[in-house]
Amino acid sequence: MIAFQTDKSMEVRKFVIGFIEEACKRDNELLLKLIANLNMLLKDESVNVVKKAILTLTQLYKVALQVIIPSVLL
Repeated sequence: MIAFQTDKSMEVRKFVIGFIEEACKRDNELLLKLIANLNMLLKDESVNVVKKAILTLTQLYKVALQVIIPSVLL
């Protein structure tokens, strides 16, 4: 996935962000592994890629809470 997130094409990098979003929504535990990838894409040179990453992170906020809250309650 790292090869694709550093691809020259902006569309490929945006697709990677969408893929990460869908993967994290299906499996909450992936968020812990993929948050570094999203952080890297937040620093992208393309404004459109950064915008997509920000929008994705707002969608993944709920997923993050689902991961954090059960671990706090234990």
